[in-house]
Amino acid sequence: MKQEEKQYNEMPEAFKGHYSFDEDGNLIELRNPNEAKEMMNNFFASKNSRTND
Repeated sequence: MKQEEKQYNEMPEAFKGHYSFDEDGNLIELRNPNEAKEMMNNFFASKNSRTND
């Protein structure tokens, strides 16, 4: 498996699927910025709550 694929597969779901690129290399947003921010904030909040227990 390529290193990039391995790293992507090991990445938390909160950081996946926010954007892609079309065949011409143009950026395509798959989630709106507010939804992406909320997902990441929830991820970090859950990590912080586990370390504070």
